[in-house]
Formats: sequence, structure tokens, C-alpha cells
Amino acid sequence: MPQKPFTAVPAGQLPSGALLIPALLDLILDTHHVYARDVLPRIRESVFAIPQADLRRDERLPKVREAVEALSDEMLTHMHREESMLFPVLRHIAASTEVSPVDMEIILPPIECMQREHGFIDELLEYLRQLTDDFQPPAWAVAEHRALLDDLAAFATDTTEHVRKENEILFPGVLRLAQVQDA
Repeated sequence: MPQKPFTAVPAGQLPSGALLIPALLDLILDTHHVYARDVLPRIRESVFAIPQADLRRDERLPKVREAVEALSDEMLTHMHREESMLFPVLRHIAASTEVSPVDMEIILPPIECMQREHGFIDELLEYLRQLTDDFQPPAWAVAEHRALLDDLAAFATDTTEHVRKENEILFPGVLRLAQVQDA
């Protein structure tokens, strides 16, 4: 999936952290969340379209099916939590001229929760990489199997970038903004 360009700017060079946060939230929502909602149903369809004979041929394929179900459920739940709970609070903080200690108490636990969920999603993707020989189809794989592995590889790449933007740019940026406003 083509990515919208985004370059991290060192903290000292930010024109305004408050302006960066809504733009980054929009980028994450419009790029990564839209993509995940588009590709996850297709991945689920592909994994359930693999013929039973192939599932018996490779004992890893039923595990791939279970991992895809877990990944899809986790990712959709995770994005819903971000969109309905955390991101609106982050927008509020970015729009505020003053961040209170209560604001920080409110955002720290959800940010930590999102980071733990990112870790779990990363573990599921690594497990899928292991089960699928790094998303490489066997010679006998049918079209649905090949489509599944192609989509999983693209999803893994996109999700890695998605998580990086949140863990390395968004969350530290909000915390830095709160510290600057608190000083």
C-alpha cells in the first residue's frame, strides 16, 4: 500500500507540537486505519477459502487461520479504542493551551495499554511470519493462499509503520507537549 509521506522532525525543530498531533492523527486514521479495515476482511476471506486438502497438506495452515482470526479481532478492537477513546483526548490536549495533571492521568494508562497491544500485534505478526516462512507461498499454493500471503506481507509492513508512528512519534509528542505546557 502506498504510504503518505511523513517525516519525523526532531523535537527542537517542531513549529508547534500542538499542530503536529492532529495532522499525525489524521494521517494514521486516513492511511493505516482505513487500510486495515479494507484488507483485514480480505485476509479473513482468503484464509477461509484455502481448500481443506491444503489445510491437511500443511499442518501450519490451521494455525495460520487461528492467528489471522486473533490478529483481525485484536486489530479491529485496538483501532476502535484508539478512535473512540484515546485519539479524541489527544486532540483535546493538542488544542488546549493548558494541560492539567488530570489530563496526564487520563492519557498515560491508555497510551501504555495501546503500547502493550502494539506488542501483542507484533507478536501475532511474527508468529504468522514463522508459520508462513516469511509469507512465502509453497509451490502447491492455490490462488487464495497466495493472495493471503501477499496481503499478510503488505499488512505486516503497513502495521509496522503504523505502530512506529504511534509509539515513536505520536505518544512521545503528546507527552512532550504536556511537559512543555506544564513547565
